[in-house]
Amino acid sequence: MHQFQVQAPGALVVTHRPNVARGDWTATIGGIPSMGVRMATVAQWRSGQIIREILFMRELSAEETPRPTARPSLTLTNPDDEGLRRAAGVYQGWSCAVHGTALGGRTVTFARRDRGLVVEQYVFAE
Repeated sequence: MHQFQVQAPGALVVTHRPNVARGDWTATIGGIPSMGVRMATVAQWRSGQIIREILFMRELSAEETPRPTARPSLTLTNPDDEGLRRAAGVYQGWSCAVHGTALGGRTVTFARRDRGLVVEQYVFAE
């Protein structure tokens, strides 16, 4: 991320969709439309501060998407909570799963389900 900030110091992440939140964890896909860049972040919060963050800088195509071989190391699923939807744009049906634990070897999958079927999916790698 530091390298990216050096190369494009004025770039601002202006889109955040989808948002996934559960307990003290949040996940989102951010975008910099002016640069055509998308990335994902998964963060753990404590007392209003991020205490752990994983950045996924490369969006994978359907052909690149690995098949998970183990259970996710972290799974978040949005609750059906109208207040959370209004306050933070956290919509029901979205989930996020982080696979892998080693730095540089993790992927994150955002999926939206409708009646049990995946209808939208995005996968990113570190």
